[in-house]
Amino acid sequence: MFSSPLDQKAYRIEVMSGNTGKTRVLSDAERDELLEQLKPVQVKFSEIGYSFGYRYKLMFINGSDMKEVFAKSPKALSYGVYIYQSGTDIVKVLE
Repeated sequence: MFSSPLDQKAYRIEVMSGNTGKTRVLSDAERDELLEQLKPVQVKFSEIGYSFGYRYKLMFINGSDMKEVFAKSPKALSYGVYIYQSGTDIVKVLE
């Protein structure tokens, strides 16, 4: 019912730091490397809710479509009002 919010096919990926607000547009090579690192990441739906603050915001961009996924903590992600748990430290992957 709930699929992973981590997009596996993105034309462009931008990563914004929740601490500094700086956004980094990944090069094609960096994008491909990140997508490879995200392939084995298993996430499962945890709850519906909303919280403020995040470590990183991932923007998966495909043409005019954009998906924003927030790394809230090392093993928690949010997409819209859905919160997911991961067995992988997403923050470590992004740093």
